[in-house]
Amino acid sequence: MIENRPDFKSIKSFDEFEKYYWYRKELAEICKSLDLEYRGTKKELNQIIKAYFDGYLIRK
Repeated sequence: MIENRPDFKSIKSFDEFEKYYWYRKELAEICKSLDLEYRGTKKELNQIIKAYFDGYLIRK
């Protein structure tokens, strides 16, 4: 499953991001790398990443 998923940096939209399964730990690491809030549930982290793709940055 993971080996077929592209690197996050090559994903250009939230719709594309949603096509793949992400573990909570991976979502937290993505948020950390973008200097965004990285604590919370998997659902909250997904919302933070969606906001990132929409142009809003939810900082820690």
